[in-house]
Amino acid sequence: TDHDRKIIGLLEAEPKSQARNCFRSAIEHLRRALVIQDIDPAMAIFRGITAEEEAASGLMHAFILRNYPNANLLKPRDHLQKHAVTPYLRFLMQHLTEIKLYG
Repeated sequence: TDHDRKIIGLLEAEPKSQARNCFRSAIEHLRRALVIQDIDPAMAIFRGITAEEEAASGLMHAFILRNYPNANLLKPRDHLQKHAVTPYLRFLMQHLTEIKLYG
């Protein structure tokens, strides 16, 4: 979509960093998953899971790069921490919607 292309353009405009690399990798996994979803659904699912982990790592690297408080406690290679990102973001979005700060 146009929105997706704008987001990718913003990402490409960012300086090279580990965060950018992770986000680009996540996008590539999603692209490849779409190509094979009808041919090999199991591999497409695996690529989707990998994309989610890459995005979580990218978010953690971005927090570390920007020196957010306590970001030094994040471990972008720790699967337990990466798996906590999506539920946390869902929870956050739900509550931001409820108080009308988002959407």
